[in-house]
Amino acid sequence: DGVRDPFDIVFLTSSGGAFGQRFQRYVADQFSQVGINVVLDTLDWSVFEDRLTERDFEMVMLAWTGSSESDPKQIWHSTEAENRGSNYVGFINPQADELIDKARRNINRDERMEMWRQFHGILHEEQPYTFLFNRPSMGFLDKRFKYHLNSYRTYVSTWYVPEDLQIKSR
Repeated sequence: DGVRDPFDIVFLTSSGGAFGQRFQRYVADQFSQVGINVVLDTLDWSVFEDRLTERDFEMVMLAWTGSSESDPKQIWHSTEAENRGSNYVGFINPQADELIDKARRNINRDERMEMWRQFHGILHEEQPYTFLFNRPSMGFLDKRFKYHLNSYRTYVSTWYVPEDLQIKSR
């Protein structure tokens, strides 16, 4: 009918870093272009964390780190959706829970990685979070240090110094 209902959403972030606040303003600007008013709510970390654990937010920006072998139970398992756990968005999926539980007990790497792929497929389909980007990172090492990338080339799985390059104490 051409009549727009007002759409306001509160975007919660912590005051701990300039990036979060800049990103918060960027999102507000982009949403405003389609008629959505984003109310910016920037809080000190302790208050921000309390709001997360109490599930008292409409939209929030979080940063997670990990690798393809990170244990996802803390963030994604339904048991963490209650009692102040870290599943802040209340994601509950019995199939995801089963895959997490089985993969955590499986010592066969290939089988475990297949379970993680299935689990991440569920996250992709259900989209309990909107994943926006990965921050690039860089490290500097002495030439003596060598490493192996995991088979998916997503993270370093082993660091070592070859014996002939090791510095021996006298």
